Amino acid sequence: METLVCICSMCDALIDRYVVYKVETIGDSYMVVSGLPTEIPDHASQIAKLALELSTSSGHFVIKHLPNEKMQLRIGIHSGETALLTQTCIK
Repeated sequence: METLVCICSMCDALIDRYVVYKVETIGDSYMVVSGLPTEIPDHASQIAKLALELSTSSGHFVIKHLPNEKMQLRIGIHSGETALLTQTCIK
């Protein structure tokens, strides 16, 4: 659990350096967007730079109980239209 907290802290610190919005954290996954809820002209650049910095930082991250292992990070980027799904409760 301590390792996950350290990883999340590293990711949060990097996310704070860009004009992005952390939508959700699910277990060990982050969903980050840029250009929402407020549109910005360089949203793609913000996400790409964050992805590169996360990739670089993950390579330097030391896992305390596995110091000889490198942390592996999976990054996916989507660009295009967005869809907002809402749930309305009817009583």
